Amino acid sequence: MDSIQLARTRDEHPLIGTLVNGKFCVVGLLHQGRRNDLFVAQETVRDQVRSFVLKIPHELSNESAEVLAREAAFLSEVRHPNIVLAYEVGNDDERAYLVLDPIAGETLADTIERTGPMQERDVLGIFWQILSAARAMHEAGVVHRDLRPRNVCLEWRGGDPSRPPVVKLIDFAAAKFLREGHPDAAEEPAYPVGAHRYMAPEQHRGEVAGPWVDIYAIGMMLHAALVGELPEPGTRLSERRQVSAELDEVVAKALAEEPSQRYASALELQDALTRALLLS
Repeated sequence: MDSIQLARTRDEHPLIGTLVNGKFCVVGLLHQGRRNDLFVAQETVRDQVRSFVLKIPHELSNESAEVLAREAAFLSEVRHPNIVLAYEVGNDDERAYLVLDPIAGETLADTIERTGPMQERDVLGIFWQILSAARAMHEAGVVHRDLRPRNVCLEWRGGDPSRPPVVKLIDFAAAKFLREGHPDAAEEPAYPVGAHRYMAPEQHRGEVAGPWVDIYAIGMMLHAALVGELPEPGTRLSERRQVSAELDEVVAKALAEEPSQRYASALELQDALTRALLLS
């Protein structure tokens, strides 16, 4: 995301040039969201300058601070090379903040918008990593609930976009715990969470979400990556792009209407996708 032209003056955003909690100097605006903004920030310790991403809510409130604290809790539970690291969460009486790893590259959404339909070999490299991260999340008892291309960052090795990217899943604000006895496991909010177009049918109905909703979202992202846009209801991948029957079936099964008809796990989908793309 460092490839994006950052806003770097206080005229462009009032937080630029300020110190957060007396130690993180905000040097640029990375992304403006509906509830939170992402900033590039630097901390100097013993003459060493380290860069981070700061996630800062638009308003300081108990609710916004609790959401960041929950996100930090999820990230502390899942340590994986394809999931962004969180270093610190807190507030300085003016704003709440979450300190994250810096990422050099762009989101999967930016890539799809820039390139259109992606090559199958590139799709395999990216989605193998997405599914590895999903496996780690689910094994740790966490479901993301908001997987979409905007929440998948592609980090360029050495800052070189011609090299295969490293995937980093971000934005666990909508995540939930699946542990037995945890309130998250049996309850859903009064309104569905996540991006409307990537939500599984049962999420729209307010049913209890589990790993199966992440499987559905990954199926939607697969279609978007291979076609350049999301599917229309009732259509299949093969209607929009010439693909093998195996790959067509993989995407269709991930997008099955009923959770019981989808892949039982991220590992199962990962194996099926690998076979389909390597044999096609």
